Amino acid sequence: MICPNCGNSNQCPCKNCDPDGTKPNKYIWIDIEGTAQCSFCEAKFNEWDSLNYEWDKMVERICEEISVDMCIEWFETGRRDSSINYELAFKNYFKKSPISISGDEWLQIKRNYKIKKLIQ
Repeated sequence: MICPNCGNSNQCPCKNCDPDGTKPNKYIWIDIEGTAQCSFCEAKFNEWDSLNYEWDKMVERICEEISVDMCIEWFETGRRDSSINYELAFKNYFKKSPISISGDEWLQIKRNYKIKKLIQ
C-alpha cells in the first residue's frame, strides 16, 4: 500500500508476500477494521485511503499529458468514446462528466475557461 501522507510504498507484512520476513518498510496493522501504520512517517491509514491516493496520482499523471485545450478539442470533435484518459482529465478540469453536460452548460464552462485564460 502507498501511504497517502508521505507517498511512500509500504510492503505487506503477511507470510505470503514476505515469507522469510526480510523485506524492509513493512506497514503495521493497527486494528481489525484495516487501519495500518506507515513504516516511514507513522501515519495511520486504511486501504481506501491508499487507493484514493493512488487514483489521484494517476489522474494527475494523465492531466500532465492531456491539457485543458486538448480536452476541449476532444469534447467538441465528438470523439467522446475514444479514451477513458480524456474523460478522466475532463472530469478533473471541469468537475463534470462529459457524458452529462448539456449544450448550455458546455457554453458556460467554455466561456469561464476563456475568461480565466485571459486573466492569467
